Amino acid sequence: MNIYFDLESCPARPDVLKALMPDFEGRGGTKDPAKIKEQIAAKQQAFIEDAPLHAEIGQVTMIGYIKSDGKFYCDSQSKTLSEANILREFWALWKATTMGTQLVVDAKFIGHYIRGFDVPFLIRRSWILGVPVPYNVLTDRGYLNDKFVDVHATWQLGDKQESISLEMLSKVFGVRQKGKAMSGAEVPAAWLAGKHKECIDHCRDDLEITKAVHEQMQFSP
Repeated sequence: MNIYFDLESCPARPDVLKALMPDFEGRGGTKDPAKIKEQIAAKQQAFIEDAPLHAEIGQVTMIGYIKSDGKFYCDSQSKTLSEANILREFWALWKATTMGTQLVVDAKFIGHYIRGFDVPFLIRRSWILGVPVPYNVLTDRGYLNDKFVDVHATWQLGDKQESISLEMLSKVFGVRQKGKAMSGAEVPAAWLAGKHKECIDHCRDDLEITKAVHEQMQFSP
Protein backbone atom coordinates (compact mmCIF):
# COMPACT_ATOMS: atom_id res chain seq x y z
CA MET A 1 0.00 0.00 0.00
CA ASN A 2 1.32 3.41 -0.98
CA ILE A 3 0.50 6.47 1.10
CA TYR A 4 1.56 9.73 -0.53
CA PHE A 5 1.87 12.67 1.82
CA ASP A 6 2.98 16.29 1.85
CA LEU A 7 3.07 18.87 4.61
CA GLU A 8 2.68 22.63 4.45
CA SER A 9 4.12 24.93 7.06
CA CYS A 10 4.17 28.56 8.11
CA PRO A 11 5.96 30.70 10.72
CA ALA A 12 5.31 29.95 14.38
CA ARG A 13 3.12 32.20 16.50
CA PRO A 14 4.39 35.80 16.87
CA ASP A 15 5.26 35.27 20.54
CA VAL A 16 7.43 32.27 19.65
CA LEU A 17 9.18 34.16 16.88
CA LYS A 18 9.82 37.10 19.18
CA ALA A 19 11.28 34.88 21.89
CA LEU A 20 13.60 33.03 19.50
CA MET A 21 14.60 35.86 17.19
CA PRO A 22 18.33 36.70 17.43
CA ASP A 23 19.49 40.18 18.42
CA PHE A 24 20.36 41.31 14.92
CA GLU A 25 22.79 44.14 14.29
CA GLY A 26 23.40 46.44 11.36
CA ARG A 27 26.17 45.75 8.89
CA GLY A 28 29.67 46.55 10.07
CA GLY A 29 30.73 50.07 9.24
CA THR A 30 27.21 51.48 9.04
CA LYS A 31 26.92 54.66 11.12
CA ASP A 32 23.58 56.12 10.08
CA PRO A 33 20.99 55.09 12.76
CA ALA A 34 18.20 55.06 10.16
CA LYS A 35 20.16 52.70 7.91
CA ILE A 36 21.05 50.47 10.87
CA LYS A 37 17.37 50.26 11.79
CA GLU A 38 16.50 49.43 8.20
CA GLN A 39 19.13 46.69 8.03
CA ILE A 40 17.95 45.13 11.30
CA ALA A 41 14.34 45.19 10.09
CA ALA A 42 15.38 43.46 6.86
CA LYS A 43 17.15 40.71 8.81
CA GLN A 44 14.13 40.25 11.08
CA GLN A 45 11.85 39.95 8.07
CA ALA A 46 14.14 37.41 6.46
CA PHE A 47 14.13 35.42 9.73
CA ILE A 48 10.33 35.31 9.68
CA GLU A 49 10.11 34.42 5.98
CA ASP A 50 12.59 31.58 6.51
CA ALA A 51 10.71 30.25 9.55
CA PRO A 52 8.53 27.69 7.68
CA LEU A 53 11.69 25.75 6.83
CA HIS A 54 12.81 25.34 10.46
CA ALA A 55 10.97 23.28 13.05
CA GLU A 56 12.04 25.48 15.96
CA ILE A 57 10.42 28.59 14.50
CA GLY A 58 7.83 27.10 12.14
CA GLN A 59 4.66 25.05 12.48
CA VAL A 60 2.72 22.45 10.51
CA THR A 61 -0.44 23.90 9.01
CA MET A 62 -1.58 20.78 7.16
CA ILE A 63 -0.68 17.31 5.99
CA GLY A 64 -2.28 16.08 2.79
CA TYR A 65 -2.62 12.42 1.82
CA ILE A 66 -3.44 10.28 -1.18
CA LYS A 67 -3.89 6.62 -0.34
CA SER A 68 -4.30 3.54 -2.53
CA ASP A 69 -7.84 4.52 -3.47
CA GLY A 70 -6.44 7.65 -5.15
CA LYS A 71 -8.57 10.03 -3.10
CA PHE A 72 -7.08 13.14 -1.50
CA TYR A 73 -7.78 14.17 2.05
CA CYS A 74 -6.15 16.66 4.35
CA ASP A 75 -5.71 17.33 8.06
CA SER A 76 -5.32 21.08 8.49
CA GLN A 77 -5.29 23.48 11.40
CA SER A 78 -8.73 24.76 12.32
CA LYS A 79 -10.79 25.68 15.37
CA THR A 80 -11.09 21.98 16.22
CA LEU A 81 -7.78 20.55 14.95
CA SER A 82 -4.52 21.78 16.42
CA GLU A 83 -1.02 21.26 15.07
CA ALA A 84 -0.42 18.66 17.78
CA ASN A 85 -3.51 16.76 16.68
CA ILE A 86 -2.36 16.83 13.04
CA LEU A 87 0.90 15.25 14.17
CA ARG A 88 -0.89 12.65 16.30
CA GLU A 89 -3.04 11.68 13.31
CA PHE A 90 0.07 11.24 11.15
CA TRP A 91 1.84 9.01 13.65
CA ALA A 92 -1.35 7.05 14.28
CA LEU A 93 -1.54 6.28 10.55
CA TRP A 94 2.14 5.34 10.56
CA LYS A 95 1.71 2.99 13.52
CA ALA A 96 -1.44 1.40 12.15
CA THR A 97 0.20 0.50 8.85
CA THR A 98 3.75 -0.34 9.99
CA MET A 99 3.34 -1.96 13.39
CA GLY A 100 -0.30 -2.08 14.46
CA THR A 101 -3.46 -4.08 13.93
CA GLN A 102 -3.69 -2.84 10.33
CA LEU A 103 -0.09 -3.86 9.58
CA VAL A 104 0.65 -3.77 5.86
CA VAL A 105 3.99 -5.46 5.05
CA ASP A 106 4.63 -3.48 1.87
CA ALA A 107 3.29 -0.13 3.15
CA LYS A 108 5.27 2.87 1.91
CA PHE A 109 5.01 6.55 2.89
CA ILE A 110 5.99 8.45 -0.24
CA GLY A 111 6.71 12.09 -1.02
CA HIS A 112 9.11 14.51 -2.66
CA TYR A 113 12.09 15.52 -0.49
CA ILE A 114 10.44 13.99 2.57
CA ARG A 115 13.74 12.67 3.93
CA GLY A 116 15.35 16.07 3.61
CA PHE A 117 12.46 18.12 4.99
CA ASP A 118 9.02 16.67 5.74
CA VAL A 119 9.85 13.77 8.06
CA PRO A 120 12.59 15.57 10.06
CA PHE A 121 10.25 18.57 10.39
CA LEU A 122 7.42 16.34 11.64
CA ILE A 123 9.67 14.59 14.15
CA ARG A 124 11.11 17.83 15.52
CA ARG A 125 7.72 19.52 15.78
CA SER A 126 6.44 16.43 17.60
CA TRP A 127 9.31 16.61 20.08
CA ILE A 128 8.67 20.32 20.67
CA LEU A 129 4.94 19.78 21.24
CA GLY A 130 5.32 16.63 23.31
CA VAL A 131 3.69 14.36 20.73
CA PRO A 132 5.07 10.79 20.94
CA VAL A 133 7.05 9.65 17.91
CA PRO A 134 6.87 5.88 17.23
CA TYR A 135 10.17 4.12 17.88
CA ASN A 136 10.25 2.44 14.46
CA VAL A 137 10.45 5.75 12.61
CA LEU A 138 14.22 5.37 12.99
CA THR A 139 16.31 2.25 12.48
CA ASP A 140 18.63 0.91 15.18
CA ARG A 141 21.45 2.87 13.52
CA GLY A 142 19.52 6.15 13.67
CA TYR A 143 18.46 6.36 10.01
CA LEU A 144 14.93 6.97 8.78
CA ASN A 145 12.90 3.82 8.22
CA ASP A 146 13.07 2.51 4.63
CA LYS A 147 9.28 2.73 4.47
CA PHE A 148 9.78 6.46 3.86
CA VAL A 149 10.31 6.63 0.09
CA ASP A 150 11.67 9.95 -1.13
CA VAL A 151 11.13 10.60 -4.84
CA HIS A 152 13.88 13.23 -4.76
CA ALA A 153 16.36 10.79 -3.20
CA THR A 154 15.37 8.10 -5.70
CA TRP A 155 16.14 10.47 -8.55
CA GLN A 156 19.56 11.23 -7.04
CA LEU A 157 20.63 7.56 -7.32
CA GLY A 158 23.19 8.11 -4.60
CA ASP A 159 24.54 11.38 -6.01
CA LYS A 160 23.91 13.91 -3.23
CA GLN A 161 24.92 16.77 -5.54
CA GLU A 162 22.04 15.98 -7.89
CA SER A 163 18.86 17.92 -7.13
CA ILE A 164 15.57 18.38 -8.92
CA SER A 165 12.35 20.19 -8.08
CA LEU A 166 8.94 18.59 -8.20
CA GLU A 167 7.94 21.02 -10.93
CA MET A 168 10.90 19.98 -13.09
CA LEU A 169 10.10 16.30 -12.51
CA SER A 170 6.55 16.92 -13.67
CA LYS A 171 7.89 18.42 -16.89
CA VAL A 172 10.49 15.69 -17.44
CA PHE A 173 7.91 12.93 -17.07
CA GLY A 174 5.17 14.78 -18.89
CA VAL A 175 2.67 14.59 -16.05
CA ARG A 176 0.14 17.28 -15.25
CA GLN A 177 2.06 20.35 -14.21
CA LYS A 178 1.37 22.43 -11.15
CA GLY A 179 -1.05 25.30 -11.50
CA LYS A 180 0.40 28.78 -11.57
CA ALA A 181 -2.05 30.26 -9.03
CA MET A 182 0.41 29.74 -6.16
CA SER A 183 4.00 28.57 -5.74
CA GLY A 184 5.24 26.63 -2.73
CA ALA A 185 7.05 29.71 -1.45
CA GLU A 186 3.76 31.62 -1.40
CA VAL A 187 1.84 29.09 0.68
CA PRO A 188 2.92 30.24 4.18
CA ALA A 189 1.83 33.85 3.61
CA ALA A 190 -1.35 32.70 1.88
CA TRP A 191 -2.24 30.49 4.84
CA LEU A 192 -1.72 33.32 7.31
CA ALA A 193 -3.87 35.52 5.07
CA GLY A 194 -6.73 33.05 5.42
CA LYS A 195 -6.51 31.57 1.91
CA HIS A 196 -6.83 28.05 3.30
CA LYS A 197 -8.68 26.51 0.36
CA GLU A 198 -6.03 27.73 -2.07
CA CYS A 199 -3.31 26.23 0.13
CA ILE A 200 -5.12 22.90 0.34
CA ASP A 201 -5.56 22.91 -3.44
CA HIS A 202 -1.80 23.49 -3.80
CA CYS A 203 -1.09 20.54 -1.51
CA ARG A 204 -3.45 18.32 -3.53
CA ASP A 205 -1.75 19.39 -6.75
CA ASP A 206 1.70 18.53 -5.40
CA LEU A 207 0.54 15.12 -4.23
CA GLU A 208 -1.10 14.21 -7.52
CA ILE A 209 2.13 15.10 -9.32
CA THR A 210 4.25 13.18 -6.80
CA LYS A 211 2.09 10.09 -7.25
CA ALA A 212 2.28 10.29 -11.06
CA VAL A 213 6.06 10.79 -11.02
CA HIS A 214 6.65 7.99 -8.52
CA GLU A 215 4.61 5.57 -10.60
CA GLN A 216 6.97 6.19 -13.52
CA MET A 217 10.17 5.87 -11.44
CA GLN A 218 9.96 2.11 -10.98
CA PHE A 219 12.36 -0.78 -11.50
CA SER A 220 11.36 -4.05 -13.13
CA PRO A 221 11.55 -7.33 -11.13
